[in-house]
Amino acid sequence: MKYLLLIHLDEQKQPPPEAMQKYVDLANDLKAKGQWGGGARLAMSSEAKTLRGGHITDGPFAEAREQLGGFYLVDVASLDEAIEIAKRIPLAQDGAIEVRPLMGP
Repeated sequence: MKYLLLIHLDEQKQPPPEAMQKYVDLANDLKAKGQWGGGARLAMSSEAKTLRGGHITDGPFAEAREQLGGFYLVDVASLDEAIEIAKRIPLAQDGAIEVRPLMGP
């Protein structure tokens, strides 16, 4: 089953450079195990646009100080396995990782 691991973070707190290598290491490990579906770091939310009610507005206008900063797409056997991978994401200790199953095939 495929799960999207959404990384929510405070954009004002940039991760230290050594944390970036941990993201790369996790992606490489998932690829080696055949669990990798994709992933990316996102640009700052100030560069986002939102389509709401047919109108385009600047930014995501989230209610919280945390913004969506990136994601991993994993293909694993269970929700428990997806959660265990989410715990390995470096920002799991300081931010929030949303684990959401994908619908469909």
